[in-house]
Amino acid sequence: MTIKRLKYSIIFFYLSLFVFLAVYDERLSPDLARELAKPRPKVIEPGNAWLAMLGIDAPAGASPVAYGEKQMRDLEKTIKDGKSTGEVISASLANKSELSFKGKLPPFYGKENRGIIA
Repeated sequence: MTIKRLKYSIIFFYLSLFVFLAVYDERLSPDLARELAKPRPKVIEPGNAWLAMLGIDAPAGASPVAYGEKQMRDLEKTIKDGKSTGEVISASLANKSELSFKGKLPPFYGKENRGIIA
């Protein structure tokens, strides 16, 4: 009996909370509504760290930000062309083949199961 009451109390609490939020939630300020209605920029602003991260494998002498912006435009074009998810992922990884890991991988990346799954 106690578990049923607890279950009903939790359901009632969340229903009351959602009704309260729906009724008493403030309206957006006009400034915020205008800001949210602005169109997104075509490309992330220059100097953004995300562009540099995309271009981390830029060829020697090339700017990582410019290379990342080119990769982002290519990826955006792939998405706009209606490619499948697999094609979008492979397009984003296509230029990453020059990256290599130098060093020894930790043992938990080995092929045998060392009890990690368990």
